[in-house]
Amino acid sequence: MANYGMSLAKGQEALMVVNGKPIQRIRLEVGWHPIYGEENMDIDSSILVYQKEQPDIQELISYYNKHSYNGSICHNGDNLTGEDDYFGYDSEDGVDETIDVDLASLDPHYNRLAVAINIYDAHAKEQTFEDVDGLFIRIVNTDDGSYICNYKVTNKIYNDNTLVIGLFLKKGTEWIFKALGVSYDFDNIENFADMVAEH
Repeated sequence: MANYGMSLAKGQEALMVVNGKPIQRIRLEVGWHPIYGEENMDIDSSILVYQKEQPDIQELISYYNKHSYNGSICHNGDNLTGEDDYFGYDSEDGVDETIDVDLASLDPHYNRLAVAINIYDAHAKEQTFEDVDGLFIRIVNTDDGSYICNYKVTNKIYNDNTLVIGLFLKKGTEWIFKALGVSYDFDNIENFADMVAEH
């Protein structure tokens, strides 16, 4: 069995540090499984990067905007179906999309990274996360390939189509990942970004 690092429960945190040193580069692996024969379900992963003190200062990295302005974040492609092995990963891994983040190169103004997944065109298709199983995120230290932590969403989600699966918080020079699993009902991921900007 693969070692996917420390398993987090909702609300728990993991420090992005190894051997006392901040981890420089990470890869986010996210996965899901549409259920009940939902073949026409397109789920997208995104990162909203922002400043806690001024949340309207932000960037949204997703399938249509794959790189942050300075290249520190890279979205690696859009899985349109949720089908295993879509990008050539081991199907037992269940990874659907990945995002690379260079924590050391992030714009120093940013101190929050919200990792979200949403169902594309969910309202028109009348789809929610009630139709999805096996939602998870795993965080890899790309400098050595080791897994830092993983979080599997175990709470059942009804009616909502946008899920903030976790949040990175910067404290001093160190980053902390907090498992969230908080869901919303939004037309698209931009509505989530707007909500953050307003609060």
